[in-house]
Amino acid sequence: MARAPFQVIVIPFLKAASSEPRYGIFKRRTHEMWQAISGGGEDIETPLEAAIRETLEETGVAGRNGWVCLQSRASVPASAFSGTDHWPRDLFVVPEYAFGLAVSDTNVELSAEHSECAWLPFHKAHQRLTWDSNRVALWELHCRIQGLPPRETADPALVHRAGPAQRSSVLGSTESSELSEREPGRR
Repeated sequence: MARAPFQVIVIPFLKAASSEPRYGIFKRRTHEMWQAISGGGEDIETPLEAAIRETLEETGVAGRNGWVCLQSRASVPASAFSGTDHWPRDLFVVPEYAFGLAVSDTNVELSAEHSECAWLPFHKAHQRLTWDSNRVALWELHCRIQGLPPRETADPALVHRAGPAQRSSVLGSTESSELSEREPGRR
């Protein structure tokens, strides 16, 4: 199968009515980094078809329903991938498409790519993820499933630039005041 010139990431989530959603993130076995499920398309797959296949390969979860197509996009240098001699020579970057997947439990069968899976609340998952694109996709997914307005909910990665009202909406009032105490010159 030929590697298609796009990448996908998938963030599985468990949303129980009585608690905060938990997000599944995965530790790479070889690079000591935490990330979403990720991989590339094959042949003529669509991004969603690739996301479904990658999720099955990396976790054993056969998700046909519960998909959330996210607007989050990133670009990955084409030079980051091997087996791409068939790609156009003037292709510099490939798009990365992001998805969420609602799951009914946290049971996964890790592939050899991963050494660990953690099911974490939003803030802990956001802090642990290595890649900015994964954090942005997680923020969007969290806003969507929690019904939070996107223009009024700051991404925690940007919270040090946010005003007190935005800090409270992202961090909660206790964490927001702790941040203000640590960074007295910030607004």
